[in-house]
Amino acid sequence: MLNQFQRLRKEEQEEERLLLEEARLERERRLLSYADCPWTQIKGSKFVYCRKNGRVFQLKPNTDKSWTMYRVQQVDDLTKGEMIGRYRSRSDASKVVAKAAFEPEPWR
Repeated sequence: MLNQFQRLRKEEQEEERLLLEEARLERERRLLSYADCPWTQIKGSKFVYCRKNGRVFQLKPNTDKSWTMYRVQQVDDLTKGEMIGRYRSRSDASKVVAKAAFEPEPWR
């Protein structure tokens, strides 16, 4: 009886893991196909990206568990973007993205 419960639990955990991986891949696909998407970590990247209103934002983790947000032109870890600010959490950064994504771009 105990083995049956363990087997069912393992099956449920595996199913949940597969669903989470599918959702992550879907977000990654949306980000790379230029569609708006929430914060997404590309496989192999240590940074988190978000696309809103056609603009790409990048979050870099800091050693003190805060995040530094940049406005980048493409989804690439090597590109250097314009720093927007430093935030305590991803939700704080999301609030700024909701406003910054719809403001006019500064002339460069």
